[in-house]
Amino acid sequence: MDLARRLSPFGVNYVVNAQTINDLDEAAKLAFGKGAVEMLLLPERSTGDRDGIDEVTRRTLSEWVGSNRHYRLAIPDGYDPGSIPIANPFHDIDPLQGYAHIDASCHLRVNAYSPVAVKIRSSIGDAVGRLRSHSGSQE
Repeated sequence: MDLARRLSPFGVNYVVNAQTINDLDEAAKLAFGKGAVEMLLLPERSTGDRDGIDEVTRRTLSEWVGSNRHYRLAIPDGYDPGSIPIANPFHDIDPLQGYAHIDASCHLRVNAYSPVAVKIRSSIGDAVGRLRSHSGSQE
């Protein structure tokens, strides 16, 4: 994290489920203490072998967010926040002008959960153009 802080502002992604919710205080202290500018809270999604975030954990997360407004927190686009208060500063502009997600394999997506991605080749600007015109299949 020290190297990341010297190179660029960075955020930390944190998967929230029944096993991780009780470590949220320590995770936030560590992340922001090491210079993170934002913490993306990722409520666990259900998969073939996982049920996803349960209702008790969802309520606990909502309470935690409400009592930790001194941190810059985010939740994924498309997640139903329930009682988590959110701000959407990009509601009236092209989503790719307000936010984009680059994953570890250098693929650009409109958000972390989008199935549509384009490989970043020569530049991010080029990838944004290709993503805008992409029809929906993965590249």
